[in-house]
Amino acid sequence: MISSLPAGRDCTLLACMRGNSRTERIAATIDVSLRDMIPAPKAIVGRGNSCHTEYTPADGDAGEGRLDVPTQESGHGCEDGEGQDAGWGVCNLLDPELALERERVKALLRRNSQTCDAGERSLLLKRLLGAVGHGAVIEPPFYCTYGKNTHLGDHVYLNFSCVILDNNAVRIGHHVMIGPAVQIYTAAHPVEAETRIRGLEVAKPITIEDEVWIGGGAILLPGVTVGRGAVVGAGAVVARDVPPDAVVVGNPARVIRKIRQE
Repeated sequence: MISSLPAGRDCTLLACMRGNSRTERIAATIDVSLRDMIPAPKAIVGRGNSCHTEYTPADGDAGEGRLDVPTQESGHGCEDGEGQDAGWGVCNLLDPELALERERVKALLRRNSQTCDAGERSLLLKRLLGAVGHGAVIEPPFYCTYGKNTHLGDHVYLNFSCVILDNNAVRIGHHVMIGPAVQIYTAAHPVEAETRIRGLEVAKPITIEDEVWIGGGAILLPGVTVGRGAVVGAGAVVARDVPPDAVVVGNPARVIRKIRQE
């Protein structure tokens, strides 16, 4: 299944972003034509706060033909898929509205990195993220995709240079400590190049429960849950759920011991 752009628009990235000088410059530099990458749409079919588009398959493309494309009213990032995509959010990363939203987020992140005022930084984070609990701190620089899909509990601490690709929901519980350069990825792409180059992106939510400690440089992959009280060792690559009160290390991360005995 392939998503497509809304009908009635010029599908060059530059034209879709006209009116935003920064994104125009970026588009001109990249010189990408979406018309060359995505099948032409037939019609828009509305559904609540989202829409899906029927498309004309390219030669040799046996895709399903319809896929939800989130609009600004329906939030940011990838919406829930159906059928074989159930459990995954699905979107088109080349969608111009999503591209403009990412530019907005980048501007806020730059301001967050440049200010030395803790009060201003706190206000910026509340504007940027979906929820920021009491006493939550994020050391700059910090990077995320959409921001609004990230939810922090109380007394959460993220050290320097953390990355959250929140193309789907990232929920972080209370009293969580996250070391420097930790990377949290909800997003993934098809392994088939023909589908990937058309911009299809999938994403699964990530949950980090209360009282978790994640060591520096660890990577969390799409869809994982880190159970309450668990410890993820520095540099671990978490591809599966981490049980509560477990210590995991390595690539892929594996349990080496339990913290508390039942």
